Amino acid sequence: MAGMSIGGPQQPPIPQQQQQPAQQPRLPLNQLYPTDLLNQPFNVSELDLPPPPCILPLNASVTESPHANCPPKYVRSTINAVPTTHSLLKKSKLPFALVIQPYAALHDIDDDVPVVQDQVIARCRRCRTYINPYVTFLDQGHRWRCNMCNLTNDVPQAFDWDASTQKSVNRWDRYELNHAVVEFVAPQEYMVRPPQPLVYLFLFDVSYAAVSTGLLATSARTILDSLSRIPNADRRTRLGFIAFDSSLHYFSIPKDEDENGETSMLVNNGSCLGSALKAGHQLISPLGGKIVSLTASLPNMGAGKLEMREDKKILGTSKESSLLQTANSFYKSFAVECSKNQVSIDMFLFSSQYQDVASLSNLPRYTGGQTWFYPGFNAGRAEDAIKFASEFSDYLSSEIGLEAVLRVRASTGLRMSTFYGNFFNRSSDLCAFPAFPRDQCYVIEVAIDENLQKQFICLQAGVLYTTCNGERRIRVMTLSLPTTTNIADMYASADQCAITTYFSHKAVERALSSGLDAARDALQSKIIELLQTFKKELGGGSMGGGGLQFPANLRGLPVLFLGLIKNIGLRRSAQIPSDLRSAALCLLSTLPLPLLMQYIYPRLYSLHDMPDNAGVPDPETSQIVLPPSLNLSSERFVSYGLYLIDDGQTQFLWVGRDAVPQLLADVFGVQDRSQLRVGKATIPELDNDFNERVRAVIQKSRDHLSRGVGSITVPHLHIVREDGEPSLKLWAQTLLVEDRADQAMSLAQFMGSLREKVVQ
Repeated sequence: MAGMSIGGPQQPPIPQQQQQPAQQPRLPLNQLYPTDLLNQPFNVSELDLPPPPCILPLNASVTESPHANCPPKYVRSTINAVPTTHSLLKKSKLPFALVIQPYAALHDIDDDVPVVQDQVIARCRRCRTYINPYVTFLDQGHRWRCNMCNLTNDVPQAFDWDASTQKSVNRWDRYELNHAVVEFVAPQEYMVRPPQPLVYLFLFDVSYAAVSTGLLATSARTILDSLSRIPNADRRTRLGFIAFDSSLHYFSIPKDEDENGETSMLVNNGSCLGSALKAGHQLISPLGGKIVSLTASLPNMGAGKLEMREDKKILGTSKESSLLQTANSFYKSFAVECSKNQVSIDMFLFSSQYQDVASLSNLPRYTGGQTWFYPGFNAGRAEDAIKFASEFSDYLSSEIGLEAVLRVRASTGLRMSTFYGNFFNRSSDLCAFPAFPRDQCYVIEVAIDENLQKQFICLQAGVLYTTCNGERRIRVMTLSLPTTTNIADMYASADQCAITTYFSHKAVERALSSGLDAARDALQSKIIELLQTFKKELGGGSMGGGGLQFPANLRGLPVLFLGLIKNIGLRRSAQIPSDLRSAALCLLSTLPLPLLMQYIYPRLYSLHDMPDNAGVPDPETSQIVLPPSLNLSSERFVSYGLYLIDDGQTQFLWVGRDAVPQLLADVFGVQDRSQLRVGKATIPELDNDFNERVRAVIQKSRDHLSRGVGSITVPHLHIVREDGEPSLKLWAQTLLVEDRADQAMSLAQFMGSLREKVVQ
């Protein structure tokens, strides 16, 4: 190797795996630990455990790098041991799907991924896989064998050469052979056209509703204050503005800042959002970019006209699902048209009346955008104005990819079959994103078409995109998983959080196509099917002692499925307005996995008796320590307690009916409960240790970045008195998944019904 100028004498030899035949003795995979779900109940802390490890053969990767396999924050598989045949997958009843979240933060600086700068990109000639830690080098290192399709390829001449220093480099130091997640700077041939500038076109609703709630003033002020935060490293970013009520208003912004011309405008009651969207599309379609729509009223005239169709009488009935369907085909067909022209649409919706979120959310769904919903927004309330201004400013500052496509390649015998998330499926396996967001995840189901011959398989997701500063890049994520012929290995290696994410996306699709009842029934049937299969195949056929057997690593699955069935998006209730439901369905099908788990099974912290180290920085990590999470049951509450309930979208601070005066004074600065302001609020900053710790816990509970996800969301904090406002108390209690509520069972009842079905 040294003689070939691939490296100096310190060069390690090519690992042994390269010369040996592929078949080695199979390694034991994850051990199966059956547990009794009724006698060893789930503990919420289990949701924070990493997924079962991917146990690969020795020397599976060409370097001994600890980063050779994809970390779960970027790609998770529902099963970390893959069956070698389609029939075994079918028999197991487990899904095989990937949960892909290409970015772990809103900004590159917080997402530590190595970048290959030299534009030397080695790819398989046949299947176009990018070189990665699982390829094999042959012929004294001059050629490499693709780990997906087995074709032998030449190693590019420049692979071991640094053009800038004109010196040979050590091949084994290259990022793409050591890291499963890398980013390549792409050469010219990866561009259809020169990289486009970043374009934001803002559509301002200037109708009476938008002006009177303060939406117009707050959004305009936030854009002004955030101009320096909008990505503009290459000085090419462009902003445009269209205002609309019953007609469209365009603005020409004078370059001369001394000009004193003022614009006045008549304000009407109508909303011609569809016409504004069409005009915006025409304006930016030659370049592509983002249309950002801020609207507080139902679009009731012009293109895409919508009617008031909310009917309280059909909420909670089988007809309710019609309200979750799109009312006007304009929204899907226009979105597909936008996607073709690289135009992405984000919707910020603020109406206190019906706004038809079900129809409007189609625009982001097919263009790689997102729907943000602020029901009953009023900037006169400081909490509303601060929440929106903070989120909108972070939204404007976050880096996005432009003209992006996502494709997943896999070992021979595997095929990507179904795709879930906000994008347009352009061909059988290509997902198109006019703009690629940093705060969403995608789910792709994998089919086994041919028997798998090797001890491990590989899957590789690639995102080709243009950065905010005009550089074409490819982010590549390679995941390797062992194969098995054993159903016990599959169950021992199943990932309960990834499985829940897959069924969350599936439930949303089912709710929109077949209705809410069908979606809930399918979830319940699935958990019963998994329990029955485990009993039949691995539990010796009997339940012994009246228990309910399941693997320890899947112990949270029943409670997560119950949380999903009880989530506001799917819950059986006659009290949930269709806009709230539609907005929840948007979250269930886009939230990154850690935030989705919290949305399905919220966090509960006891604050009045938190340990001494909670709410203060950890001496080693300097991160604020959270109190231990509690299971979501009212049995955990005491009448003198103070609790934080947090689903990632809303936080509730629950004050018990017998809370002592000292607690009220320390936290809220009031003498008794009657002085406590309930509803949306902010905790006052008081000069005492306990107040500081409570505020620190509330703040830390909102920290997305420490969980490896990007998000702009700042949850509203609601103060709830146990003996206060009944509707507020009821809302907080709906988050206690393990309790009985509305028309849904408690966890104990749910487990009992599952056991009956499984034993039958």
